Amino acid sequence: MSILGLDFGVKRLGLAISSGFLAQPLDVLPNNSKVFTNLKNICLKFETEKIVIGIPEGKLRERVKEFAKSCQGKLGLDVEFEDEILTTVKAQSLLIQSRSTRAKRKRIVDAAAAAVILQQYLDRNQ
Repeated sequence: MSILGLDFGVKRLGLAISSGFLAQPLDVLPNNSKVFTNLKNICLKFETEKIVIGIPEGKLRERVKEFAKSCQGKLGLDVEFEDEILTTVKAQSLLIQSRSTRAKRKRIVDAAAAAVILQQYLDRNQ
């Protein structure tokens, strides 16, 4: 069983998956009409037991809560929230330290941010 971490964005979602008590970046999905079909397939593939979504401050907060309700209803999984303040900054920093190219960082930063969100959750709930 695993936990799926999400970094919600209006245009795309960053995904991370847990392996024991470690989170790793998984993928970036477009946030479009197929998002719940794609998420369901990923949850089945990884035998996901729960979803952790980064919750922001500000105007996007309510949109994330609505998305979480849709996840619960359409995927049938419990959803928990994790504070996402500065997670993209942390993810960028880690990618720079790993000497990723600028193009690669741009492509995977959302998944890396999802991994930071999920790792914070895992660390807090060990």
